[in-house]
Amino acid sequence: MEKNDHQIAQVSNALIESRHELTTLQKKIMLFLISRVSKSDKPFQQYSLKISEFADTSNVVSPQLYSRIKQSTAELLMKVYEIQETDGILQVGMLSSAKYLDGKGTVQIRFDPALMPYILALKERFTFVPLRHVLGFRSIHSIRVYEMLRQFRGPGYFVISIYDLKYRLCVENKYVKYAAFKKYVLLQAQKELKGTDCEFTFEEFKKGRRVDRIKFSIVSPKKIELSKKETKLLNKLVKEYQLTLPQARKIILHLSPTIIQQTLYEIQTAKVNNVIKTNLGAFTVGVFKKKFEWLYEN
Repeated sequence: MEKNDHQIAQVSNALIESRHELTTLQKKIMLFLISRVSKSDKPFQQYSLKISEFADTSNVVSPQLYSRIKQSTAELLMKVYEIQETDGILQVGMLSSAKYLDGKGTVQIRFDPALMPYILALKERFTFVPLRHVLGFRSIHSIRVYEMLRQFRGPGYFVISIYDLKYRLCVENKYVKYAAFKKYVLLQAQKELKGTDCEFTFEEFKKGRRVDRIKFSIVSPKKIELSKKETKLLNKLVKEYQLTLPQARKIILHLSPTIIQQTLYEIQTAKVNNVIKTNLGAFTVGVFKKKFEWLYEN
């Protein structure tokens, strides 16, 4: 599978649960880079971030985008994750280097080698984070809440104390009063996640007069609204390629239309060349499974 086919970041749960303070742009850069990682990569692997591709994928529009990204990567060189390990807290840098190639619109980036075991998720639990939604969010807190919800999409809910949630988000001193925290973090995240695969409701639990804990509950992903373009492609997968509706939705919700069309072209070519020995639906699912293993692993 080509790394550039990734529309998803495989993120260690330790990183999702870690304390780290990033801007929205910095967080999007990190997730975009993580989506390029393969399990066979080495600790000093170099990754390319093509600024035009990042802009298209993340819906970032700015005449100063190049300079904003350059400033962001410079700051990421000094940012750290605080990860709770079994024997203590690990403070580890995010990036070790970023080189901007003249006239290429490309940045060559390396993660901190000590962070790579978590990026590669070789020994840790991990969560698939589709870029389809998160790169379009405006709030860094919405991205963090989305990651947490994705982590618990199995049971469909999770409970966290206000103290722990504020600590993870690095806002314990910014939103001292719960009313402000609710308005600018919880309700903003709820607004941005509406229509995604992690749309949620939340319930407040009090200790005395103060809200002490929050229970997040994920709304059924069946309520995700597709765009006209996605709906047309969904119907094409069902009617022309004989997929079931759940099979088609899985593909639509996790892959970009461009990647899907490229894959369908390969399938159509195989059909014309009489390569297909099974029914078209089974063959189509097989091709997507082979190209996008992660889509069917979790």
